[in-house]
Amino acid sequence: MDNTFQYYEDDHCEILIFEKYLIKQVKEGQTIIPAHAKELKVVIDKYYGDNPFIYISNRTFSYSVDPLTYKAAAVMENLKGIAIVTNEDKIKQASFESTFFEKPFAIFEDLTKAIAWVDQILDKKYVTDQPNNN
Repeated sequence: MDNTFQYYEDDHCEILIFEKYLIKQVKEGQTIIPAHAKELKVVIDKYYGDNPFIYISNRTFSYSVDPLTYKAAAVMENLKGIAIVTNEDKIKQASFESTFFEKPFAIFEDLTKAIAWVDQILDKKYVTDQPNNN
């Protein structure tokens, strides 16, 4: 397994881009809005082209997400799923956000499990009626 990655940073987040997935870590106090999804698409087009990938949100810091951001992200055809890594206190919020995204969406308390989920989605082994996969 190739663990090399590309690093990208802007004013609101850091992104680690791996072959099959990216890990985005939003900075403290930010509000993620649909325009951020459009900015992310530029990065995705550069690194993934048409290749499928999974988006992993590593929620280390406290920030807000405008649910319409998921609608903006859904237009990325090669985005095959979203994994949210968060603590127990914020699972309810992440579960609410899942209702705005129609592709596979899972919530984890551990980044390693979220990364393992990537192959399940890309290999189509994941049962999509499980919104919370801790």
